[in-house]
Amino acid sequence: MPDRKKIIPYAVAVGVAAVLLAAAVIISGIPQKSGITETSASSDENTVVTSRAPAETEAATLPPVTEGTVIPPLDTGIPELTVSEDVSSDEFSRDGVLLISKFAVYPVFDGYDRVDLINAKIAETARSLTNISQYEKDLALDDLSFSESSGIDFEASTYNTSFSSKQKNGALSVLFETVLQGGGAAAAATHRSLCFDLRSGELISLDVFTGRSSDAVTSYVVSRFSALIASDPGTFYDNASETVGASVSLYNFYITETGVAVFVRSGEISPAAFGDITIEIPFEEL
Repeated sequence: MPDRKKIIPYAVAVGVAAVLLAAAVIISGIPQKSGITETSASSDENTVVTSRAPAETEAATLPPVTEGTVIPPLDTGIPELTVSEDVSSDEFSRDGVLLISKFAVYPVFDGYDRVDLINAKIAETARSLTNISQYEKDLALDDLSFSESSGIDFEASTYNTSFSSKQKNGALSVLFETVLQGGGAAAAATHRSLCFDLRSGELISLDVFTGRSSDAVTSYVVSRFSALIASDPGTFYDNASETVGASVSLYNFYITETGVAVFVRSGEISPAAFGDITIEIPFEEL
């Protein structure tokens, strides 16, 4: 005769497993909301934030940020900086003919003890934007030679760079926008971005600004670009969906009034004529 003491615990275990399996089936049948789901640090309830990504592409889930904030501030006690302007420029000519001109206006900040480090990096970036490489010189000389031999009027390549800036949550975002005119090329805007932690004066990436892990932010940004590629494949290279992950840099972002913009550099996932490819992410999704 079987031992009742062994049979009863076994039956109870089987019954509990059956209840749990039934509960799992019921829960799996409940419709779920789309978007980024974040778990509150103070409770077990989920907060659902609607994603801008197309419904057919599910964005990666980001971990929670500091309780009670959308973005954890780096330092909210830093005053609003004042800003003035300076310029950097360079030209390349041959026999009195202007071939290349580069001109950049850049910001100079004041009002905080770390601005010297920030201003030095901004000035260095502006100089790099107006530097004319030997490759560019050689290409311009080839174009000039072709124009002279073919009787076509030569048009110099002119690069004009402007800037915008935004201070938020102890971070300072600076965006340079460069527009190429002339040189036989269609005007296309390209960008260079810098984001600083005002406490240290050091450059920071998007994961540091949002207080999330690098892997989580990268996964989400790549999913957003992948959704954009899927929605308009004619704009992008055939292999863009496979290469976009390698093209995303968490330093290529800037702060806007309503969120952040992340961009992939011109020519990496689409023809250079389209310029940089940009997505915008509202603060509520970060």
